[in-house]
Amino acid sequence: MQIGYARVSTNDQDLTAQRNALTTLGVDEENIHVDHGLTGTNRERPGLREALAAVRAGDTLVVISVVSSGVMRLVVRARGRGGVAG
Repeated sequence: MQIGYARVSTNDQDLTAQRNALTTLGVDEENIHVDHGLTGTNRERPGLREALAAVRAGDTLVVISVVSSGVMRLVVRARGRGGVAG
């Protein structure tokens, strides 16, 4: 199974492009976890915690990052091996 994670740092930003990219990569909508309005300095990320908790052995964690000018890139596509500590 593929588990997705997306984050935007302000409440004014939209997650639609990241969600679309994750579903295009094969992540089911119900397996996408998000954090909305959390800056990079905020270490409390409940969506990321949920995504990591959902990963099981053989699963794939897919994370998309939006860089300058709205260009998206695949940050990590890691396979779970017996669970993820977090």
